[in-house]
Amino acid sequence: MRIFNKDWRITLGGKTDEEIFTPEVHYYRTHNQYPVVLFGKPITNVYKRINVQILLTRACNFKCPFCIENDGMTLGKPTEGKYWLPLLVRQVLTQYKEQNITPTISITGGEPTLFPDKLYHLLDIVGSFVGGTDGIKFININTNGTNLNVPKDFDWLRINLSRHHYGVDQNKSIFGPNYKTLTNDLIEGTNLQCVLMRGYIDSIKEMKEYMAAYSMGAGYSFRGLTTLDNQKGYSSEALFTQERFIDIKPLLDEIAKDPEFEFIQQKIGDHYIYEIYKYKGKVFRVVYSNFAWLRKVEAEERNRNVWNSRATIIHPNAVYSGWTYDLNRVHTRA
Repeated sequence: MRIFNKDWRITLGGKTDEEIFTPEVHYYRTHNQYPVVLFGKPITNVYKRINVQILLTRACNFKCPFCIENDGMTLGKPTEGKYWLPLLVRQVLTQYKEQNITPTISITGGEPTLFPDKLYHLLDIVGSFVGGTDGIKFININTNGTNLNVPKDFDWLRINLSRHHYGVDQNKSIFGPNYKTLTNDLIEGTNLQCVLMRGYIDSIKEMKEYMAAYSMGAGYSFRGLTTLDNQKGYSSEALFTQERFIDIKPLLDEIAKDPEFEFIQQKIGDHYIYEIYKYKGKVFRVVYSNFAWLRKVEAEERNRNVWNSRATIIHPNAVYSGWTYDLNRVHTRA
């Protein structure tokens, strides 16, 4: 990823996503090439610290109207494919270690804490790769807080707790009828995650109100709402994202000018923007990804038989993939 520190931040307002990301696509294709082999399939990671995203399940007890997983969610047991998912996780991490790749890890879903036994087992396996000079050092779990007792047993695990507003009624309108407020002791030490949406948290003022309401949190992540394309057959989700979408770029320029915020870092990838600030001694991040753009970029690469990978994703049915393609279908290069 391209990193710009305190001395250099690129102004984003007035630019289209294509204007921002096109030079970065060229940069990563030209400069960031980390060839690896997974299960005999040659691919090229474009990020040195590739993220291994593990979807423990697609099942969720909440029903967020913007969720990109809504097309596959069911409240049942995690499906199991040819390989039991934790076994595949061990194999992928072992192969990366053998090739001197130290990834970051994100455990997500669906809601991963719905299945505590499977989550405990998965965390035990992931934990065996933690520590040492070449061990994995950044591991997080994305959760709606259904069962925080499980992840809090692992002190090396960063907990990203999703709460999209500081108001109970607003959270219920997003999460659905199963939403429950959490006590401060459960929230304490977690990283609060919030999707920025028109009519909810959509301004600097609202962001400050949010951080004040969750002052017991360890830090904060604000994510720009991703508009969904029609390729996966979304209907209500696509409509919701179109109605609630706010352009994150001018908002980030406003944040950078706010004297209460200390700018730390700007990172621009070939499909995402990531900025880090401090507010009242705590770190908050603002992230935006354009997955419709990413789908377009990776489709063009596949047409040229180029298998660049922006992430390694392990699905609950034990399929492993890149963002938009199945790694099992990678063509072996001559």
